[in-house]
Amino acid sequence: MVTVSNGVELRDLPSADSIAQRRAQAREDTLPPRPAKVTDGDSAARVQFAQAFASKVLAGDSLLYARPVSLADMWAGHCQAAAFYSRPAYVLGHERRRRTAVLKWPRYAWGAFHTALTAVLYALVWVAESPPRLAVAAAVVAGCWFWS
Repeated sequence: MVTVSNGVELRDLPSADSIAQRRAQAREDTLPPRPAKVTDGDSAARVQFAQAFASKVLAGDSLLYARPVSLADMWAGHCQAAAFYSRPAYVLGHERRRRTAVLKWPRYAWGAFHTALTAVLYALVWVAESPPRLAVAAAVVAGCWFWS
């Protein structure tokens, strides 16, 4: 303890080294932990994940190998979905039947729009399958455009 001239006793002040050590310790406690470096085990796990993902994507039942839905099947699916909204009264109840019948025609409209859009996209894919077919289609479109 140190006594000052006015009679107040002060504690001994810590040394500069101990203050620096305390500050360093406080910084280490408050900093987030550093991420671990990538090891060979991590890269092996990544390769294993990539192989598993590729085997699922390239499997026979994936979207890559799935055949597109025919337009007739697509329209039949939309008709079946729209028919859901016109169930008989004994199934849904009289009041509910009226409310769901309002949804039937918008559902048919969506089905018609979706099927027509899909037909256009299927036609574009079919035309773009081969360069000669694309050239002939472009010539026909250009002829129709300039002829009119």
